[in-house]
Amino acid sequence: MQLLIHRNFTVLASDGLVSSGDGARLAADGQFKTKMKRILDMASEMVSTTCWALSSFDTACRLNLSGAANDPDVKVVAPALLKYFRINIDFADQAAVRKHLSRVDRIRMVYQTISTGLTLRECNIIIETMAATTKARVALEQKKRDGASPIRRAFGFTDEFGHKQWQMSIGDIELNLSYVNGEPPDTVARTVVHEGSHKFANTKDVLYKDGSFAKLPSDQFEEAKQYGIIGANDQPEFTLPGRTKKLRPMAGTEKGTENVITDERWLENADSYAWAARRIWKHKTNFRRAA
Repeated sequence: MQLLIHRNFTVLASDGLVSSGDGARLAADGQFKTKMKRILDMASEMVSTTCWALSSFDTACRLNLSGAANDPDVKVVAPALLKYFRINIDFADQAAVRKHLSRVDRIRMVYQTISTGLTLRECNIIIETMAATTKARVALEQKKRDGASPIRRAFGFTDEFGHKQWQMSIGDIELNLSYVNGEPPDTVARTVVHEGSHKFANTKDVLYKDGSFAKLPSDQFEEAKQYGIIGANDQPEFTLPGRTKKLRPMAGTEKGTENVITDERWLENADSYAWAARRIWKHKTNFRRAA
């Protein structure tokens, strides 16, 4: 059942919601429709804002590398790259910065692919009833493929990490109704970016932010370091100018293993793209949730 059309998005109720009668209720719910439109607009804004900020970051670094650290866009983008992609831009090492710029530009191109999908391509959003622990999903094809997935190829890799097979994202973006109703629009919008990165760029769920070492309480974090669960270099901390709270980049272990995730994996991690986009958008727009 069609609930609404907004720009290139068509929001639909799942068969289960239609059968239960919730589909008809949502179709007549003006507040739900208004919230969904805001969610979809925010998701598109997060990605397009990030594309522009990354482009400005690149321009600032290439035109005036010695003064780039003081550029407003660089001040916003550099911490996001460090926190979510483990790319540490040290402007004192100009050779290293130039080396990073190629990778940052490829990140921008991935965002551009996501942005095109969320703004120009037909995009179905299916509202579903899901398990409480599931926020959203995009279906994968059953066929497993050899070689490199699109997101890996975007960074010049010729096969999957660990020489594994991969699956193409083929489904619509499905959102859990209780999650849509229960969370603020910007939170759900970030999830739409996450799922959009799966759908349009074939990103992977390497690590969710809430599973990062960085989210451990201080006492557990120190205990994990003491017992060697977290190595000395697995979770570095950085002090940003003008801030007392230290920045901890995402870090963690691969699902089902004790192997600490290597830096190249963040380039294909869906939550890295989603959270970096939200952070950059928030700082660029001065977004604050209504009290």
